[in-house]
Amino acid sequence: MPHIDRFDGSGDPIVHVRLFSDVLKPMGLSRVQKLSLFGRTLSDVAAIWYAKLEDSTKRNWEELSEGFVN
Repeated sequence: MPHIDRFDGSGDPIVHVRLFSDVLKPMGLSRVQKLSLFGRTLSDVAAIWYAKLEDSTKRNWEELSEGFVN
């Protein structure tokens, strides 16, 4: 996985989602692979938020990214 700065809850979550998508896009990863990697780009309160998500949310990119930005 290429280096993506970890998102700790400060900064703009939209920028993090777009950066994540843009960096992984040329790698040709499946949706499932991208979803499994997203949590690894989070730290601090953002990682805690992710850990508390329902598994069903972690399997749906649109729901995951919308919840993350909100």
